[in-house]
Amino acid sequence: MGYRGLKMNGLRAVAPLLLSGTALAVMPLWSVAQAQERTVAKTFDIPAQSLGDAVTELGRQGRLQITAETGLLAGRQSSVVSGRFAVTEALSRLLTGTGLTWRWIDKNTVTLERAPQASDGAIQLGPVRVEGNDGDAIAISGQLGAPFSAATSEGTRSYAARAVTIGKSEQALKDIPQSVTVLTRQRMDDQNVISVGDALESVAGITLQRGPGPGLFVNSRGFEINILQYDGVVTPRNFYSAGSYLVDSMVFYDRVEVLRGAAGLLQGANAPGGAINFVRKRGQADLTINASAIAGSWNHYGAQIDVGGPVDAAGHLRIRAIADYDRSDSFVDYVWNKTRSLYLAVDYDLTPDTVIGFGVSNRHSRGRPNERGIMRFADGGDLGLPRSTFSGAEWNRTKNDQTMIFADIEHRFSDAWKVKIAAMHMDEHSRANYQFISGTISRTTLTGARYSDFATDFNPEGNAVDGYVEGRFSALGMENTIIIGANHLSYKTDDILARQFNVENADIFNIRHDRARQTVDSLADNAFSSRTAYDVKQTGIYGTWRLKPVDALTISLGGRVSWYDYAYRFKSGTARAYGAEGVSTSKENANVTPYFGAVYAVNANWNVYASYASIFEPQTARDRSGTLLKPVTGANYEAGIKGELAGGAANVSLAIFRYDHKNRAFNDVSGGFACDGWYCSVASGRVRSQGVELEASGELLPGLQLAVGYTFNTTEYLEDPTYSGERFALATPKHLVRITANYTLPGDLDRFNLGGGVNAQSSSISLDRAFDLPGFAILDARIGYKLNDNVTVALKVDNLLDKRYYLPGYGSISVNNFLGDPRNFALTVRGRF
Repeated sequence: MGYRGLKMNGLRAVAPLLLSGTALAVMPLWSVAQAQERTVAKTFDIPAQSLGDAVTELGRQGRLQITAETGLLAGRQSSVVSGRFAVTEALSRLLTGTGLTWRWIDKNTVTLERAPQASDGAIQLGPVRVEGNDGDAIAISGQLGAPFSAATSEGTRSYAARAVTIGKSEQALKDIPQSVTVLTRQRMDDQNVISVGDALESVAGITLQRGPGPGLFVNSRGFEINILQYDGVVTPRNFYSAGSYLVDSMVFYDRVEVLRGAAGLLQGANAPGGAINFVRKRGQADLTINASAIAGSWNHYGAQIDVGGPVDAAGHLRIRAIADYDRSDSFVDYVWNKTRSLYLAVDYDLTPDTVIGFGVSNRHSRGRPNERGIMRFADGGDLGLPRSTFSGAEWNRTKNDQTMIFADIEHRFSDAWKVKIAAMHMDEHSRANYQFISGTISRTTLTGARYSDFATDFNPEGNAVDGYVEGRFSALGMENTIIIGANHLSYKTDDILARQFNVENADIFNIRHDRARQTVDSLADNAFSSRTAYDVKQTGIYGTWRLKPVDALTISLGGRVSWYDYAYRFKSGTARAYGAEGVSTSKENANVTPYFGAVYAVNANWNVYASYASIFEPQTARDRSGTLLKPVTGANYEAGIKGELAGGAANVSLAIFRYDHKNRAFNDVSGGFACDGWYCSVASGRVRSQGVELEASGELLPGLQLAVGYTFNTTEYLEDPTYSGERFALATPKHLVRITANYTLPGDLDRFNLGGGVNAQSSSISLDRAFDLPGFAILDARIGYKLNDNVTVALKVDNLLDKRYYLPGYGSISVNNFLGDPRNFALTVRGRF
């Protein structure tokens, strides 16, 4: 959430603009002879700077004459304006936090003036109604106090982000000494992003693994990310006894910020590969109504209404409300899912310098899942089954109910100092019961498959709070920025798991879907059940100090002191236990993890950087005896170059990285499902992940929005009694390509836009190292048409060439092999009013 006058850190003006000339009562800043159409959206690209320079630039880009009293602009700073806006909206955004407002003088001219104040001193920022010279009444939105952040992606119609908030302060991407990708709202809309998997599968350097549960695992450069951020508040996810249930909807979020590399400074444990920050939609300065509908292959239908803006005339109270429904069958027989999502966010200006926010989201999902996929031949070969093959039963079911409540307060002491405190609570309930088939199939007899039944009841609950102070000051002849903060999280699970393996022989080519229904209770009574719980607590004090010993060089020094307390409890519900009953604990006190980064500005557009971070990561993975493994230790190194092109309309970067870690947990496949029906873990000796990454995003050519990412990544056991010299991150490909593009045709054809994308990777290795999964390149295409200024329609085709391929993940000879989606279509209609 932003505040009045929130500016991009690092883009502060070098000096205030002083307007001279005491004889002038009004001074023109830019003029044109041609009339301005006020409602037509134009592309603006104006960085934060002195207000005089910014107003001049807005007048030039918007073909507008702007006047101001002598001296009125002196000493004031502008906010960033980047994206396509009506000129009036661009002007309002530019003046955010300056205490100024504006009004029309004639069709082509506005004048700037001080905003009126109420008796209590608060600035009045309600709509201004004036009469133009032509006598037409014009209602102008003067909402200058509503939160606006340079990092906000809504309405920009861009794939590029001018800033991010993942590091607490708002910074341009090129000023951060690590690799960062921002998935903007426009890009998500173009790609029909619905779930967290849809979002992350297009991000450079990120790979997804379909797990044994209905969700997925997220990996960055070979390392799992199981702690996520929501508006910067750190929350653990995926601490489940078996499987992954990370199935979040994306309808609530303005953007997704993905940092690759060590993120322990802010997140503490479990952050060696990176951090993912989901930034929620909030009520903006102007009333907006967004509506959309989708229809596609496999009976896919959905609709969404999204309303937000000021409630009162002054704009002090703002809301955002979203209702979304989505349902679909699948290319796999019997499989279906439906999800209902609701969201409400409220922001209120207590004073001109203090903003409080509160919100709640709820996701309600039901479906018939296809869990555990299919097996393979005993020699690792593909069975060649139809893509529609369903190994489950008619009674397969999954249920997920997730509620998040969040609140924050932000106060500005001055233009240089602010404090923010944010908290959130998450309550989730996930149930699943399903049949699956496992085993190894003989090529000669075609036998070896057996039915198994599984049921889970997972109930995680998380609480988290984060508070920090940010300040800018001059000392020792240098510009300085400091951030000092602390966060705390607690995460508990109450998990019930029941199963029976190898119940009876199965014919994989003639599957029975009508076997007797099984539930948690029935399996607990007749087979095996267990009750398990994680109790995770983490507290940390963190700080960063950015200093500029010379104008071109910024040095970042940071560190975190962390306290960890992990406990895992296991109790068998029957005599048939897998693993030892009891409690495993891990505790660390006042562990220090330092961080160092440096950014050197070669010129106004290009920066080079380097960073170092130490790794200390307590683990919740257990060995066959039920004991938690020792913490992971190591170091992450990264260096590269970043640039802003076309005045910030596009971002480009090149990074090289190396991670050296030891004691990292990996699946002990040879031990079978000895840990709650899944693999236990063993600690590696020493592992290394290294590579090169290139990325570009934004308007690289006029009318062309493009996001391109290429990652070359090798992972290797440097020292290990069993796997020395071999790959350790089996699902992480050596080559990974992500491309998304959308082109608006020029001239009279500008109502049309054409797009497409490529998701390609080289081969990966199965979990049991028994076979290789071939690489693949999946193409998609899109054509859009603008019906009018408010409504667009688009047709998107995924897997255009209908490529048959297997998803990387937890596949082995016996189970967990999933085919990717065949060619499919989706028609969307979107309106913005």
